[in-house]
This record gives sequence, structure tokens and C-alpha cells, in this order.
Amino acid sequence: MVVTRGTAPTTENHTTLTNPSNTDILELTGNRRLAAAGRDGAPNAEAGPGERDREIGSNAAHGEARERGVGAGVPGDARSCRGGTRTRLNLASLNVNGYATGGGEPAGNKWLMINQLIRDEKICILALQETHLTPMRVTELTDLFGQYLSIHCGDGDPTGARAGGVAFVINKRRMNDEACVATLLIPGRALLLRIPWTDGRMLTILNVYAPNTASENAEFWKTLRERMPQKPDVMMGDFNVVEDSVDRLPARCDQTRQTSELRALCREMNLQDGWRATNMTQREFTYMHGATGSQSRLDRIYGTTRILKDASVWLIREAGVPTNHKMVSVSIANRAEPFKGVGRWSLPAHLLEDKEMIATMKRLGEELVAGINEIVDRTEERNPQMVYAAFKNKLRQAARERAKTKIPKIQKRLEHLRLDLKATLNPSEGGQIDVDARTHAAILQERITRLETKFFGMKRRTVEEAHWERDEKITKQWIRKFATPPP
Repeated sequence: MVVTRGTAPTTENHTTLTNPSNTDILELTGNRRLAAAGRDGAPNAEAGPGERDREIGSNAAHGEARERGVGAGVPGDARSCRGGTRTRLNLASLNVNGYATGGGEPAGNKWLMINQLIRDEKICILALQETHLTPMRVTELTDLFGQYLSIHCGDGDPTGARAGGVAFVINKRRMNDEACVATLLIPGRALLLRIPWTDGRMLTILNVYAPNTASENAEFWKTLRERMPQKPDVMMGDFNVVEDSVDRLPARCDQTRQTSELRALCREMNLQDGWRATNMTQREFTYMHGATGSQSRLDRIYGTTRILKDASVWLIREAGVPTNHKMVSVSIANRAEPFKGVGRWSLPAHLLEDKEMIATMKRLGEELVAGINEIVDRTEERNPQMVYAAFKNKLRQAARERAKTKIPKIQKRLEHLRLDLKATLNPSEGGQIDVDARTHAAILQERITRLETKFFGMKRRTVEEAHWERDEKITKQWIRKFATPPP
């Protein structure tokens, strides 16, 4: 069954997403050029200081790249001319645990968060599980996000509104989705996506959401192997089974039939667990059972040998979206593209309003003027150009040091908690994880999830406030917001 791009039967009686942020309204109703200006010419307002520093430092490379019609070649931020290839492709998978956020909030608010997640993390393709999407909901989401997101899911899934559901979300800000084709293999459980990757080569991605029951899980892998039209390059999703006991806490093996059927599929398709191949002995989990505190690495990304050679930055992290699963992601390099540098460094824009940095710039500027005035006889070692070069080096170093210290307190707290969790789950050689350590790990994971959700909301509110203030003035952003998008 072939699935069309983000389409579904239209309906008149459908609900409307409520309370979208001003950021979403700006993006969904405004001019594409405004989004391009914010993406290519200015730092991401929702990113943290460290992320904005890296983004600003690559803007120069983007400017030169646009003149050539290719991407800048920065991992996770590469973009080429429309219809071309990307230097790196960021893939991610997340079990969203249903359509609504819960807690009495409007149902569509979770998708507003998913849109923010894709935009902030520069994800090219996001595989979602347990989406509970129906044709009516797909129509609603396409109306709201269709300019920037393309949703591929299984139309006619009889279990979509109650359980299961898989979907691919393509970030149209970073990719051209016109040639992407999705094929539904198992309703609500398996979806295959084919996208252009390099000249004459297609990349095939399989999104799976395996049943939780052991017998159904084993039968699912057997059925999937029979229905696969071709070997996928990447398989990712929620597997609801682990291959090794180290991927569960407390450690235990799953039923033999489950693991045997999964391994048979992987052998036939030549797929390997990429995160485990990179982190052979490390423990990290994607799901925690709230009642017992037990944890499992159920969400994984598999790849062929060829893909694993080009893959890097394997991450397991909280998404900030209301769900009981973590997001797994990987960055795949396109080796057919020529190498492109990261661009020149530039001063982070947020430091221009920092009082301490302003004082440092004034002091270094006064030293520069004094140094030039002290020059009487010009030499190769002592001249205004050399003094100015030294000034720039000192200013660059001071800006970098100040940017490191301006990390928000909540980010520092998250970093410390993650380090503590990593040390707890990976004791010294020969160490065992006892009951107390498992309890401590569960508490740490709960705190990390809570703080990550809070930080995600803080970024969202900051941008909302900024746009709310700008909307009160007749500025370029206000005009572009209500301009007709170009064809």
C-alpha cells in the first residue's frame, strides 16, 4: 500500500488545534523568506547559548554555500539547493505515547512541541510510534504544519485512533519531500520510506512499532520479514524487545522466540544495532517503567554495514515532549558530497547585550588605541596591523570564555544529573548495579525528564514573549508575518 505525502480524506467536522504559540503562527502563516532569514542569517532564538554560538559560527559558510547552491557542510546543519543532496542527514525516532499531551491540555499541543523539537534539533526525518493518527487528524495537522512538515502515515489504519500507529515526519525546511514515497507494510506497526540520497541512489528507512506481548512480538518480526519488498538501509523505532540482557535494568533476557525472530530479520537484511556497535559495554536506556523503576533500551536504530560506516553522533536523550520514552538519533554523512569547512568564527550575538562582555570589549578597545598610539617607528613586528590582530585574538578568546560561563543554570544542572546517571549505570570495572543503585538511577532519570521538559517549555515561552513584543510594532517581522508566501 503506497501512502501519499501528508494527505488524508478531507472532512468538515474536525477540531482545530488550540493555543498555538506565536512562534508557530509566525512560521505557519508567514513568509518562507522569514524562516529562511532566521535559519540562515541569524542565531536560533530558541536554542541555548552554546547552540547559538555554534550556529552563528557557521553562518559565514552558509552565505558562501548559498552562492554556490550547495550546503555549508556543517554536521546537522547542512543544506543544499532544492532537489540536491545533503552533506549530513539527521535521523531520529521517538515513541510519542499517543496523540494528546494529557493533563487536560488541548490534544494538538503535543504536535506543536514536535514541530519545535524538529526545528530546534535540526532533524531531517523523525520516525514516530504510537501516534494514534486518523485521517481526520492527519488532515488537521497538514493544514497547520503543511508548509514546513510533511507527514507520511498509514491511511486506513483500523487501530490508529486507539493504539499503535507509525508515521514519518519530514522537515521541509531541510529536505525536499517531493520524491519521497512511503509504503505501509503492517497497519499501525511498520512503514517504509524511500528518499533520494545521492545521484542514482535511494535511501530506504523502515519505521517499526512492535507489539508488547511476547507472542505477538515474535510473530510481528516473522510477518515483517515476509512482507519486506526490499532490504532497508535503516530500521528504527520502538522494538519492545532487547537482544542482550545488558539493555535491561535489572538485567534479564527476553524470550528466545522474540530475539530469534528479530535476529533472523536483521541477518537477512544485514542490519546491526548502531548504538550498541559504537558503545559496546555502556548502559543507557530509553524507557523507564514508572511503577517499578525498571529500565530498558527499547528504542533503537539499526543500519547496514555501509550506513554504519557513514554514521556518527549516536544519541539517546530526552525530547522535551510529553512521553515516557527517550528519543534516539543519528547523523549520516553523504560521502559523495565534497568536503566543506565549518566557516569562520563570529562573535555570539547574545554577548553584545552582556554587561561583563561589554566592559571587556571597552577595555580591550582602549588597549588597542593606546597600543597604536605608542607606535613611533613602524617595524615588521610592531605596527598597527599586528596590534589589531592581537586585539582580535584577545577579544575572540574573551568571548569564548564568557559564552561558556553564560550557560543557564538549568542546563548545568541537567549536565550534572546526566553525568551522575551515567556513572550510576556504568560502575567501575567489575562493579554491580544493586537495588540502591537502580533506585538512584530511577530518581535521577525522573529528575532529568522533569528538568528537560521544563527547559523545553522555557525556550518556547521565551520565543513567545519575544514575538508578542514585536507583534505590537510595525516592523519587518510583522509585515513578513502577514505577507503572502512565495510560490
